[in-house]
Amino acid sequence: MVHLGDNSTVPAIAAGIINLTLPSRVISIEALFVPRLQASLLSVSPLSITYRITFKNSVCFLEDCRLGLLADGVYRFVPHKAKTTLVNAITLPVQANSACLPSIDLWHQRLGHLSNQTLMMLLPQSAYSGTTSTGSLPCDICIKAKHQRKVERQAAPRATRLFELLHSDLCGPISPQSASGARYFILYIDDFSRLTWVYFLQSKAASEVASVFQEFMARVARRFSQYSMVRFRSDNGKGEYDNGLFRGILPGSGTSFEPSPPYTQHKNGVSERMIRTIVTKAPALLLDSCLEEEFWAEAVNTAVYLHARSPSRSIGSLTPYEKLFGVKPELGHLRPFGCAAYKLIPEAQRTGKFGERAKK
Repeated sequence: MVHLGDNSTVPAIAAGIINLTLPSRVISIEALFVPRLQASLLSVSPLSITYRITFKNSVCFLEDCRLGLLADGVYRFVPHKAKTTLVNAITLPVQANSACLPSIDLWHQRLGHLSNQTLMMLLPQSAYSGTTSTGSLPCDICIKAKHQRKVERQAAPRATRLFELLHSDLCGPISPQSASGARYFILYIDDFSRLTWVYFLQSKAASEVASVFQEFMARVARRFSQYSMVRFRSDNGKGEYDNGLFRGILPGSGTSFEPSPPYTQHKNGVSERMIRTIVTKAPALLLDSCLEEEFWAEAVNTAVYLHARSPSRSIGSLTPYEKLFGVKPELGHLRPFGCAAYKLIPEAQRTGKFGERAKK
């Protein structure tokens, strides 16, 4: 490390010998190679140990030879002849002391804990000592500031029949509340067909969730009596699922409960992904129809209905309806969400012979 007159330091990357050619002799001087310096500096104090240095009338003399002239506060080397030059090539190079250069760890701190691999791409090798971090363990600050959950994404075994595995999740609270007063909706997704059912709730209290689930089970038992529910998978929500009331319903139907561990939403990925699908499709329906946000429940209900009639990659690009019933769904009855419709007024409710027969 080279110390300058203003008490600053600059790193030297090599050391060697240079030859200073004077009219009467050639002087060999130990030198340091400092790439950051824009000029070659000559230290007088080491020379004065071996040679006689004098200053007179703004001229510096080494022995009896004029070495330099005073200009702008410094003595500048002035060769006596055009062929007399300062030899710039360093001979007998030796490696600079690595302690003189900042370590890669110091640069790591200076650049806001940039990775070592990126540091080596950014900095020339001459700017730091060593090639890797000096510590055998990762940077403690980096671990605390940048640590992330590592998610092992492995394909889970799929159900082989209807209602072998049912996924569920609750979404909400949603503001504003719907026209019917709902602030939540709950989804039930069949793993085999990806068919989805939706129910709307005013709260996520255990009693309301349990009542809705019982209604769903009765509906399934009536329409799909040949199937029984084997496993029920959801998150670890204490209010909705992980409570005595809800857990008491499952054993009666012979269904096992599979709650995901706390703070691991990816373990309930089918439900999470379905909610994302529904809550992106429903706003599109609302925006396209220019209806108020209080109709979000109607939009969600329509989004679930349309999803059952839309191809899904998870079941080989079939629609859930086709996967369940074996036939393609009818689409001719579909109309844009929120379009104008007319309801026939029964004859007994008409105002007169020439009254309106339909209500918009």
